[in-house]
Amino acid sequence: MTDVSSLHAEVEKAAELAGIQLNEADLALFTEQLERAVMSLVSLLELDVSNVEPTGWLTSSSAQVMREDEPGEVLGTHRALRMAPRTRNGYVQVPPVMKGEG
Repeated sequence: MTDVSSLHAEVEKAAELAGIQLNEADLALFTEQLERAVMSLVSLLELDVSNVEPTGWLTSSSAQVMREDEPGEVLGTHRALRMAPRTRNGYVQVPPVMKGEG
């Protein structure tokens, strides 16, 4: 069984990093959902796959059709900066994601 308290802490940490404030009901709901997801993955570890050949693709390689990379229009620094909501010293400025930055 998964340690629910560590999952609870993981949900809290993810919310903090995302800058989202969760109430206790949401925290409990997301912790429960994460636990179900983890338990689904744990159940996959119990499968006997010793006779299953490893695959790199879900379909045959002949079905993997890729287009050629072709250069397209380049946005350019000045145009990109004009489109950005905030700029500073020639760079796009974004809000800090870690405490103590900014």
